[in-house]
Amino acid sequence: MSVVEFGVGGGAGLVALERAAEQAEELINVGIDVYGFDTGEGMPKPTDYRDRPYFWLEGTYPCDQQELSKRLSRARLEIGLVKDTIQSFLSANPSPICFVGFDVCFYSSTKDALSILDAHHDRLIPRIPFYFRSILGKDVSDFAGERLAISEFNAEHKHRKISPTYGLRWYVPRGQNMAVWPDSFLSLHAFDHPLYNEPQQLRLPTIIDVEGSEFFHAPRQWKGSL
Repeated sequence: MSVVEFGVGGGAGLVALERAAEQAEELINVGIDVYGFDTGEGMPKPTDYRDRPYFWLEGTYPCDQQELSKRLSRARLEIGLVKDTIQSFLSANPSPICFVGFDVCFYSSTKDALSILDAHHDRLIPRIPFYFRSILGKDVSDFAGERLAISEFNAEHKHRKISPTYGLRWYVPRGQNMAVWPDSFLSLHAFDHPLYNEPQQLRLPTIIDVEGSEFFHAPRQWKGSL
């Protein structure tokens, strides 16, 4: 599988993503490739009000590639504007994408990054969790920044939609459910993916008895009767 971060900056997030991938590999025995996209020179010049120039400045969050490379063990950096690097990345046939962190903040850059979701279904899993850094805050609106890019993506795509991850805060460790970050997670639903309707777990709920106890069965073993 592949995990991706758009907007590496200093690199702390990519380092953490690499470590999380290593831990996940041990738990689920699946190889995970890690990719980071960045200009290498900080944020580009805002195009217009949609990039929220009142908050983001050109050159913000430069990436020290040499220093970052000392901290990374295997993550691959894609250096350049996203619109110039995304197609070559997809042409290299990466493993199916299973997580994307969007940390480019601009409307224009986020819109470019979202083009990764136009990839053929064999480059994606049916439902992909996303993290968007800049969709919350007192200066955020639905008409600029990441939120505008998301709403336009949904309007332009019939069979692929980005949706909030409802109720996530109640599934995180106690003490963190009042934090802000759970509300920054959204998910892609690729309804046109051939595996979208396949069972996503080895065992699914099938029976609730009169006592309220719930029982689970493997989907292909369930016969629909007691």
